[in-house]
Amino acid sequence: LLMGNWDYDDAEWQLIPTENIYALWTNEGERGTPAMTWDVAGPGSDRSVVMVWDGLTLTHVYTLDDEDINRQARQVDYFSKLHKVPRNRIVVDATGIGTGPSQFLRGCYAFNGGDAPKLNKDFRNFKSECSFGLADYVNDGRFGIATDTARDEIARELTFLRQWRGEA
Repeated sequence: LLMGNWDYDDAEWQLIPTENIYALWTNEGERGTPAMTWDVAGPGSDRSVVMVWDGLTLTHVYTLDDEDINRQARQVDYFSKLHKVPRNRIVVDATGIGTGPSQFLRGCYAFNGGDAPKLNKDFRNFKSECSFGLADYVNDGRFGIATDTARDEIARELTFLRQWRGEA
């Protein structure tokens, strides 16, 4: 589907079929409470990403090239004021980085994917639990994306959500 390529195969155990991923840009996602997510990149790695949400609709994507966490936190604070997102509605992905970034934005929620699952103890960790929940919402058509910023990167990341099949 990307750039007219209709010849694709979903990977084995892919949680979200490719057609559902690309439907995100035409879905009318549920609107509601504003929120933000901040995926902090580690030093020397890829860019940090800030996403702004209106309920279950992604409305804005910002990439932060600056590795300095203090400056990133100031930018995230600016975006939160611009989009009227209170601190308690900002989720910081602290996996692999530690709690440092969330300490720069007091009141935000630090997401640690390696934590124990919160609702269903059958999952390996919190990240797995959230990945399956995200897949359910996307596959049910509840999410929408109202921006083309980072479209290819988002689609690629969602294709990497896979179900792990270990030995019994």
